[in-house]
Amino acid sequence: MGRRCPAGMTDNAPMNTSYVTSTAAKTLMCRVEEVQYLSRDILRLYLTPAVGEHFRHRAGQYVDVVLHDGVRRSFSIANAPHQGNHIELHIRHVDGGEFSDFIFNQVKVGDSLEVIGPYGNFFLREASLRPVIMLAGGTGFAPIKGLVEEILSTGVARPIHLYWGVRTRHDLYLHDLAQSWCSHPDFQYIPVLSAAAADSPWTGRQGLVHQTVIQDYPDLKLFEVYANGPRAMIQSAREVFLSHGLPDEYFYFDAV
Repeated sequence: MGRRCPAGMTDNAPMNTSYVTSTAAKTLMCRVEEVQYLSRDILRLYLTPAVGEHFRHRAGQYVDVVLHDGVRRSFSIANAPHQGNHIELHIRHVDGGEFSDFIFNQVKVGDSLEVIGPYGNFFLREASLRPVIMLAGGTGFAPIKGLVEEILSTGVARPIHLYWGVRTRHDLYLHDLAQSWCSHPDFQYIPVLSAAAADSPWTGRQGLVHQTVIQDYPDLKLFEVYANGPRAMIQSAREVFLSHGLPDEYFYFDAV
């Protein structure tokens, strides 16, 4: 988890792109500024471009990180552009995974990593005033975080309903941060566990995250959805949401 699919395989462009602008991809050498464990199997990396370099992106886009042997892995950018000239990545450890083993076991503050990007069409459509449903699965929370922080920073009164689906409470690795956003009057956060232990103290929502959305909003024709997470979740959510009235051109997605 945490690794995104290759560029161009999962991004969908809106039917009306007249107001969409993107940023050109570039190759940067970045310094590792911070390595932080968010949970036992998820790391947050803060990367800063070399002196004199500036990184521009749209919240929700992704970058490729290049290993010494040229192998590339794609990761969503977790910070919003207004938060400074750095790149925040959330990386889940995969047993036997070459890249995640390298990040978890070898990378340290001060190291350099080659980064290429940004890429992707998964970013906020500013011209729309539709209420927004943000659907995150696992580390698909990373780009959703950037999108939410971008919207909240603008002061736009646009309702946002964030649904974050994970297996267990442990997997809500930035739960407190998401809860803090609820201080904004137009923001709602609904975490959903799909595999809570029988003896778990969890009293929140349980089940499949996209089905939880339908329980709350059975008619989606006036909404706009931004979804990021496992491919199976994306496919199921799209099928169900469209059957509940969501216009296909307002379902924006990417997959990890």
